[in-house]
Amino acid sequence: TKMISDTPISAEAVALADLARRGPLLHVTEDDGRAEALAGVLAALLPDRPVEVFPAWDCLPYDTASPSPLVMGRRMAVLRRLGEQRPDCVVVTSMAAAVQRIPPSPGEPAHRVSVGAKIDTAALAKILARAGYVIDERVDEPGEAAFRGEVIEVFPADTDLPHRIEFDDGRVTAIRRYDPASQRSIDEVDTLDIGPVTELPPDRAEESEPGAEHRLAKAWGGLSTLFEAVEGARVSVSDAAEAARSRILTQIRDCHEDRRRQDGTVPEPVSLYLDEEDWPDADLLTCDNVEPIPPFATSSRPQARLAAFLSDERGAGRHIVLVAATERDLARLERAAERALGQTAERADSWEAALAGDGPVSIRAPLHGGHVDADRGLVLVTATDLLGGRASEAPGPARAAAAWQAVATEFHIGDRIVHLEHGVGSLEAL
Repeated sequence: TKMISDTPISAEAVALADLARRGPLLHVTEDDGRAEALAGVLAALLPDRPVEVFPAWDCLPYDTASPSPLVMGRRMAVLRRLGEQRPDCVVVTSMAAAVQRIPPSPGEPAHRVSVGAKIDTAALAKILARAGYVIDERVDEPGEAAFRGEVIEVFPADTDLPHRIEFDDGRVTAIRRYDPASQRSIDEVDTLDIGPVTELPPDRAEESEPGAEHRLAKAWGGLSTLFEAVEGARVSVSDAAEAARSRILTQIRDCHEDRRRQDGTVPEPVSLYLDEEDWPDADLLTCDNVEPIPPFATSSRPQARLAAFLSDERGAGRHIVLVAATERDLARLERAAERALGQTAERADSWEAALAGDGPVSIRAPLHGGHVDADRGLVLVTATDLLGGRASEAPGPARAAAAWQAVATEFHIGDRIVHLEHGVGSLEAL
């Protein structure tokens, strides 16, 4: 048996798509990056199913710093949606998130602001404070809000961009999404749900100190688990995640011991994390006889090599599935496969439909690397296998980067720069 992380992510995604067809599913993979990638693929393969990502805290266990409002807000939003009667949900999380206990409640319901509805700015300010928002002069990051006359700016953690609420005579006249760097409006929405960006109880959020979340059990009087939040769902764990569990638990114990030397009142790990005895029964997800697709893109004749490969795989009786993130790349992959096989790939809109086809099938999904699964008799080829770095990424939501996070894609003489050794300056030559 291979470790899941040693095989293409497509193999893990396909195995999960098959499991999810049997009912609700909670899958634990090794880290947040892989969880995000898997969720993106599953959302494309299972278009009729709600797919959620439950992230881990972005700080060390027992740190003096709190998790970011972005992470806490996303976690609480997932818990809120899981509590809204979603029996067919698919939840993907990391081992670090799975071993941590969670609030017994998703906090107060999200506060909804609608165009045309009445608005009480004083009441809204109190709601935001109880939900963990920081009132600032400028909104750059999730968890911040600003009050400016007849305009309120707020950045909920489970939205892609901050929102500008405009009102007149006590009624909301417009809600606009905008780019915090340029301050330009992008589009308008009719409603905005503002959920909490803290995992502390509402009556503790306003007066919390940095790192207070590491005493979450005392604040709530007891905690729950993610497994209880998705009660009734099948639980699967990747090989690599299972191997990481003991390492993560060791890190938790080490961090607790270091913190206890500075603060003797720090709570025991069992109050915030699951130990070996608390870990539930789960299916170990394994991928046997799985091999990555050959790197056609690095060949001097990638089209010819792909054609020979597809012909051999069809001769072996395997089902061929073509996958690309964009329509343009999928069309290119389909044409290459048609030249090789003399047969047009049938388009599928779900993984179930992709498996039902007799000949080659194509489907859009953000996968960048395929695999051959001898046990399933399946060959999954992606546009990246053929095009390499020329393959396009799937168009995603317009997520904003704070001004200090902007990444330069090209340089020009005269640009203001920050040199790691010499500080701020002006670019004079390249």
